[in-house]
Amino acid sequence: MMQMTIQNYITEDTGARLKFSSPYRKSWLMISVLAMAVAGTFAMFLFLLQQFILPEAGNSLMAIPLPALIIFLPLGVITVLDLLWHLRGLEIVEITASQITIKHQVLGLSVSKTLPAQSIGGVFVSKLKNDWFTYSARGMKFTNFKNGAIAINYGKSLFGSVKTYRFGSILARRDAEQVVRLIHKRFPQYKYRGKKSAG
Repeated sequence: MMQMTIQNYITEDTGARLKFSSPYRKSWLMISVLAMAVAGTFAMFLFLLQQFILPEAGNSLMAIPLPALIIFLPLGVITVLDLLWHLRGLEIVEITASQITIKHQVLGLSVSKTLPAQSIGGVFVSKLKNDWFTYSARGMKFTNFKNGAIAINYGKSLFGSVKTYRFGSILARRDAEQVVRLIHKRFPQYKYRGKKSAG
């Protein structure tokens, strides 16, 4: 197995498989916002605890109104998970002749997107900006496979447009071009088939 580093991006080449891994790109603006959201959610939970449990000894969490639990518990878990993703997230991409798998992993938890080769229309350097603003935009990033310097066209959406997934959040354009060249050299089937679109 050959291993090399491309600007914080670890590449492993086993012959039948290419594997790329790197930390997720940090947006200190999002980290600050998420940290405040976690603190706010925790403060609201403490308020509910004080209002519904502490006044009556022996009460349990079941004393908290169900709507409050339905709102704050999932919101708290999602916010903490996204904060951890920004702080400690690891992006892993495995490429074989039969498929490409993009995985987001944090503290043992992971979500992944597996793209079978027969539906992949091409792997290329994305035309979209891969700057700090992209990673400071709203929305949960842990489950979002739409950001990164390298794009993969994969099938069509319900309305007929090309679906595009991305990886390489930490890559500069020059490094992304190097990764794409490695992929095309090992797996030429991932070069464009037909017209270029999306990006």
